[in-house]
Amino acid sequence: LNTLHRYCMAFSQSIIKTDIYIQPPTVPAYFTIPNLPNFTHRFTNIYKLLKIIYGLKDTGKIWHELLRAGLLTCNWKESVINGWLFTEGNIILLLYIDDAIFVSRSKSR
Repeated sequence: LNTLHRYCMAFSQSIIKTDIYIQPPTVPAYFTIPNLPNFTHRFTNIYKLLKIIYGLKDTGKIWHELLRAGLLTCNWKESVINGWLFTEGNIILLLYIDDAIFVSRSKSR
């Protein structure tokens, strides 16, 4: 489990594979946005997303691909029947969207 710590925030750290652009959120005038020093930029600029965010159509798939690659690198075995089920020794990992359940018979691991 020590090798999995780098994936604990993988959902929000996954790289987007397509170009997605957004406008800054609508906020009160007194609310400062560090990267938008000019107030009018809030209405005229658009920005390319570099990482996935909740609510995008492919967010779960992109996260699963990143996590799957990391698990396989760490010698976890992917189930042939269910791509969201992984095993490593006596540990079973079941994923569902952005949740994970670890199961083991051993109390020490």
